[in-house]
Amino acid sequence: ARKDLGRDLRALWATLAVICLLGAGVAYGATRYLQTELEADATRDARKLTMDVLRPLLPPRDATAPIRAARYEELLDSVHERVLAGPIVGLKLWAADGTILFATNQDQVGDREPAMREDLHDVIGGASRSVVEGDRFRTFTSMRIGEPPTIVTAELVRSHAAIVEKSRERWYPWVPRALMAAAVLAL
Repeated sequence: ARKDLGRDLRALWATLAVICLLGAGVAYGATRYLQTELEADATRDARKLTMDVLRPLLPPRDATAPIRAARYEELLDSVHERVLAGPIVGLKLWAADGTILFATNQDQVGDREPAMREDLHDVIGGASRSVVEGDRFRTFTSMRIGEPPTIVTAELVRSHAAIVEKSRERWYPWVPRALMAAAVLAL
């Protein structure tokens, strides 16, 4: 009976360790799913902000050449007040040829990045696209300015770390706890 009790206890501890590992996996999966949902929400919010707030600020002349001097200052004030008031930390307006028409960093205005052409053409169809680069969550949305329409792509940047942190609030703390419990039970 003593021999069977030891074997049964080992089976119980092993089963509990496996359950804890499964719990860690479920908590991690829930965290990743929530992060994906938050990223999709951020993309939708950036698109809405671009279309509803930013596009009305742009007359047709802003879509034809880099924005400089007094017009730059005027647009920058409007952008700070209306666009950068929330989680958005940076903005660029791109021409289809890869020229930066406007940027919150004035030194970038007028720069040409031909490598961006392909990325910009990917969003001309109307869908927004987001990419993660380090801590930056960049969302690209194209818009039509003026008649005949000129395509301008807005790039809104926000902190990706903030999205990850928010996604980890609920379930992620259980991942290390469950892993620790599984290790203790296995020992």
